[in-house]
Amino acid sequence: MTVDCINISNVLSRLLKSHNMSESEFSRQSNIPRITISRLINRRTPDPRSSTLEAIAKFFNISLDQLLGKKPLNLHSDTKKIDDISYIPILEWQDSSNWIDKYNNYLSSGRVVFVSGKKDSLFALKTSGDAMWPNFPENTILIIDPIKEVKNKSFVLAYIEKEKEILFRQIFIEGSYKILRAINSIFPPIQIENNDQIIGVIIETRHCYD
Repeated sequence: MTVDCINISNVLSRLLKSHNMSESEFSRQSNIPRITISRLINRRTPDPRSSTLEAIAKFFNISLDQLLGKKPLNLHSDTKKIDDISYIPILEWQDSSNWIDKYNNYLSSGRVVFVSGKKDSLFALKTSGDAMWPNFPENTILIIDPIKEVKNKSFVLAYIEKEKEILFRQIFIEGSYKILRAINSIFPPIQIENNDQIIGVIIETRHCYD
């Protein structure tokens, strides 16, 4: 993607300044590596990845054309307010099954920013393993809503009682039957039984961009 790195540098610098945000803080909140941000600001990335630019634009609630300097940037009306930011804890997998019962008192070792309005019950996990590869590579951050209604073909987090295991899968619902399927076909489908539990629905994912 060939872009004007000077325009991107200027726009990104203005955005950080207007939000009183350092490069390191922006990196932490957006899950974009700090070195990537630094290269953009210092004009050392003449051909940045489109996925990185899209992540920056989404974070600040602006269009890609505004980030590229092709359209004017109105910092008073276009960008989101810092007050709209809420933070979601990144849990260990074993802590997710009874999250609703203890989220008020839970202290996590990490957190991720969420900008679509505050939802106290949301939590996040990092993927591991190859069951959902290639769509969800290792260490993809999953943002999970334990209250959202489960629908056919939703991506869900489920606890399988027989295996005492928490799984990230896509659910397929046919009448009274509910089947969990991995994207990687080497993992077999699993039929949900009465003792199993749908912990929550994945509403957003985040990747690290380099």
